[in-house]
Amino acid sequence: MATNWTGVCSHLPKISNPTLVITGSDDVIVPTANSLIIAGIPGAWLVR
Repeated sequence: MATNWTGVCSHLPKISNPTLVITGSDDVIVPTANSLIIAGIPGAWLVR
């Protein structure tokens, strides 16, 4: 999981565009936990 999201996560609630976050359950490059953070965008859909 990424260790330094400082400053980035605080901007997620400001996103107002429709957002689809797609992740693979066995993705070794971008861990699913990171996608869960990004899916914190209001109204975002997460597909795993």
